[in-house]
Amino acid sequence: MKLRTMGFNVRCVDDANGHSVAERAPRLFQLIEEYDPAILCLQEVTPIWIKPLHQLDEKYDHVIFFRDTDFQEGAPVFWKKDRFEYVSCEQFWFNDTPDRPHIKGWGADHVRHCIRVTLKDKESGRLIHAHSTHFDYIPSAMPKSAELMIKKVKALGEGEIAICIADYNFAPDSEADKVMKSYFREVRQEIAPESRQATLCGYQPIGDKPEWIIDHCFYSGNGIDAVGYEVVTKDFDGKYASDHFGMIYDFEIN
Repeated sequence: MKLRTMGFNVRCVDDANGHSVAERAPRLFQLIEEYDPAILCLQEVTPIWIKPLHQLDEKYDHVIFFRDTDFQEGAPVFWKKDRFEYVSCEQFWFNDTPDRPHIKGWGADHVRHCIRVTLKDKESGRLIHAHSTHFDYIPSAMPKSAELMIKKVKALGEGEIAICIADYNFAPDSEADKVMKSYFREVRQEIAPESRQATLCGYQPIGDKPEWIIDHCFYSGNGIDAVGYEVVTKDFDGKYASDHFGMIYDFEIN
């Protein structure tokens, strides 16, 4: 079966020059409608985004938690209601005690978390464990966060399908990237390894800039292969949906 997933860091606040959430939300929804992902993982969703995101309710269900009471930012997972049956969800935090919130792990500037939603494909019966997260940008925290992601996915059981979509804040071939690839496969590496297209754009028409390739999709499990990768660079009369580009990751699941 084909599975299209999408990742998007939507930018947590109102920005000037035509980039408030109210102005950007219609651009985001147009891209979601155009690309039509079955699973959508967002990052930097703050309370200002909650009302606009209800526009997705007709087609999608979702789970969101905020990573901290002091800084309300979440990485929700959305899925098509007509395709998947909700099974379960979990939230864990990137620190030495991942079941405990409000702790900054490994020198990070912020409390960081991951949301995992387990979904059952209604037609095939396959389980998919979809993860959405946002790693901290402090270098010391990144490899440790990667190690925890691996540990958590391994705990699901051998062969279970796990898809981990995020703004990871690290570039290809960084230390944390190498840790993730010690266990996971990575979509860009498999489909478009020569691509140098930035994923962080800062509301600009950014092209090749490999140090700004910081949004990735890592995956593991039996019977799953990546078949498509695209950085969605579309603008709207010179305006953008976010300071990151949207990311498309396509899979074939047997």
